[in-house]
Amino acid sequence: MAEVIYDRSIFKQYFENSDPEILSWTANVLEKLVQPGQVAKYIKRETEAGETTEFETLFEPLVKFFAYHVRLAREFRDFKDDEFLADQYLNNHGQFTCSDETLTQFQFLITNLLRIRAQRGATKMFEQSMDSSIPHGEMLRLLCWEENVFFKLGVARPQYNGWNINNCSPLNRSLTGRYDLNLAWEYEEDVQSLFNYPIKNSSYVSIASYRGKRCVHIENTPFGQEAGIKGIDNSKGIVIDPRLNYEITFYVAQDITLENLTFGCMAYDSAGSEISLLSTTSGASPRSYFFQTRRLNRAGTFYMIRGIVYNKDIDTLSTEEARLNIGFGVNLKSTANVVKIVPYIVMDNDMSNDSDSESDNFADSDSISFDGGSSGFDSTANSASGYWSDPSYDGEPSIFIWNVKVTPCNTAYSRCYLNNKNFVDIFSVNNSGKYSNQQIDNILRKYFIPYNTAFGHTHIGAISEVNPDNSYLLLEDGSYILLESEDRILLEQQ
Repeated sequence: MAEVIYDRSIFKQYFENSDPEILSWTANVLEKLVQPGQVAKYIKRETEAGETTEFETLFEPLVKFFAYHVRLAREFRDFKDDEFLADQYLNNHGQFTCSDETLTQFQFLITNLLRIRAQRGATKMFEQSMDSSIPHGEMLRLLCWEENVFFKLGVARPQYNGWNINNCSPLNRSLTGRYDLNLAWEYEEDVQSLFNYPIKNSSYVSIASYRGKRCVHIENTPFGQEAGIKGIDNSKGIVIDPRLNYEITFYVAQDITLENLTFGCMAYDSAGSEISLLSTTSGASPRSYFFQTRRLNRAGTFYMIRGIVYNKDIDTLSTEEARLNIGFGVNLKSTANVVKIVPYIVMDNDMSNDSDSESDNFADSDSISFDGGSSGFDSTANSASGYWSDPSYDGEPSIFIWNVKVTPCNTAYSRCYLNNKNFVDIFSVNNSGKYSNQQIDNILRKYFIPYNTAFGHTHIGAISEVNPDNSYLLLEDGSYILLESEDRILLEQQ
């Protein structure tokens, strides 16, 4: 019965009834009580015959009960050495934890309590730690973020807020051009270092300037081989969530249209094994490339190419709907077990093959291009005597790749705020088990996001709460107005 009562007590959480420290303290104090000076002498310790009385039987439960309290007090005195108490201390002092941090991490948080509080509203609050003794940023701990779980926070440049021609409007939810949400290897437009990229056949890949742009330069690829951005280095993999749409954008130019370009996307599961993506036009047909062995329409011109990896639940698309912005190729679809992707852009140098099997509509493409000046054959010369006039052409066909970016494709809300220049976009998975999505947003609003900044939060896994086929105007207080639903224009507070 005594054990049943103990198991229901507060002490059970911290130590057992038979804890050696409890037994030692009880024996020590009980021995002192037996000695004269602590308990009145008229309470007999022994009979006149020298036999022991029930003195110890009477006082031992009382002494042991006080031993529990002493032992518990020592637990709270040394709370930094207990994971549960350290976690409770941090929560009671306004810190947010996942409760699965190690004791070393809890101790770090306690020691740096005020420093971590000062990181709110700055990039440190969602910084991913590479040191096992240092926990992740506080926002990541709030969400119980884990490695290989997609998270992204971006601060939009001013032109992507409010009502800005060609960039932002009440019905626009696109994220093209949002470098702050980039998941790829460099945030700059110009290529800074090839070390940042997964490179295949690096001896044929270099950095070169073309038309005023610092590019990945592919040249002299042997016949039948590939060279360019493509690798199996898992550290270069980009973490995604198969429930979201992602877009891969880059600019590409050829100094002479004799080289083939292949654009695709490799995918990996949680174990690091390569898996195939799917075609968006043929159901479950495996496909890992947007297009193969293609040549650009004009030499000396940068074309913007945009490939989309749709979420795993998207319906089959028509050929026209699935076509890339360049006018040919097919967009891809995720599978449920995709964790990482590695986009690849390579030159295959097979001049005998200049087209894949997909139909195209290159002439009607909506691709964006930059004309950097004179290119192609001299217009004043006839076809028989014409000569190549591109000043960058060195006699070897080349491909130039510039400004490679990977971002989420769209949001379920608009960023068209009036009189507001600051906006934060957040994509996350709530694994905390402590807070609902709405509670998470309330905490972010109160403790993490600056007062003069609006934010939109895409809770992955709960996207269906807001119909992605409708258009919304998000208000600063967190509510939104339904602007458009299918073919109807509405104005309805939600």
